[in-house]
Amino acid sequence: MVEELMRANEQQKAEKEIKLAEQAKVEKEEYSRIIESQLKAQEEERRKEEERQKMKYDHNEELKRQIKVREEVEKQKVRENLEEGRKMKQKVKAIKSNIERIKEEKMAELKGLNVQDKYVIPLIKYKLNV
Repeated sequence: MVEELMRANEQQKAEKEIKLAEQAKVEKEEYSRIIESQLKAQEEERRKEEERQKMKYDHNEELKRQIKVREEVEKQKVRENLEEGRKMKQKVKAIKSNIERIKEEKMAELKGLNVQDKYVIPLIKYKLNV
């Protein structure tokens, strides 16, 4: 009977150790699962943050590109305005030159017709404002 009690005791100890080992295994698996879940969550958060940073960077680059395009358009407008001004000055110069040529021809014509100087001198002194 003592032997049976000892064997029963031994068996209870063995069963208890098995239960403790199984419980430890379950706890270890649960711990591993929690750690893995946390690592996945951290990785997902890191990925989302990288994506946010990339979107922010891309947005900034797009804004810089738009600013550069706008600046180029403005520079082109200034160049066009300067060119237009230059062309206008050339036209005015050509018109003045043409008028001066016509004036000289008319003066020569008047001299050829022997018009008195008192009538011609005011025309010679006349300045054209164009």
